Amino acid sequence: MCDYFCTGPTYLRKAALEQDPVERFKAVIAFVVSGLHVAASQRKPFNSIIGETFQGQWPDGTKLYLESTGHTPPMLSFLVEHVDQLYTYEGTFVFTGKMASLGNALVGRQGGKNRVHFRDGTVIEFEYPFLKMGGILYGKRTLQWIEALEFRDARNGLRAKLEFSQGPGVVYGGNSLPIDCFEGHISNDGGYKICKVQGSWLEFLRFNE
Repeated sequence: MCDYFCTGPTYLRKAALEQDPVERFKAVIAFVVSGLHVAASQRKPFNSIIGETFQGQWPDGTKLYLESTGHTPPMLSFLVEHVDQLYTYEGTFVFTGKMASLGNALVGRQGGKNRVHFRDGTVIEFEYPFLKMGGILYGKRTLQWIEALEFRDARNGLRAKLEFSQGPGVVYGGNSLPIDCFEGHISNDGGYKICKVQGSWLEFLRFNE
């Protein structure tokens, strides 16, 4: 899970220094999206025992703490603290999964709330989407994020929902997009669309005003 947070020192620091709530929101979205490619490694998960902990530190001094707090299903709690207390990032992951497509695919997620806290009282909350791994029994091995990635800033009345493409040949928002693509909007609580969000968790992220 530490690998998912690898861009935190860059994007979360940028978010903490932003005065504009929308620009801060964008930086947190960039932080989450930029870590999604780590899932493509398909490395065997490390199933720690209850109470086992890990402590780490990034080059800028940001500290990271994780603890295994459950076993069935596996549960992990974490805390990230910026060295100058510009932000803290905390939450809990509950690992769940099930077989799909007649046993040829595995669908799972790291469920649970993720919250980034800033010094002015802003809290941006999100949950990771579902991940589908195909080709378990036959065919080409595929890996894709599915459904949606959602963000919420209650203090400033902001929300975003990024929906993932199901692949070429599927009409998706009027377009046929590769499976690594997503699109959505940043909106306010009144439903006004502030800007469009487009991207690929492998290549780019774009905010169109």
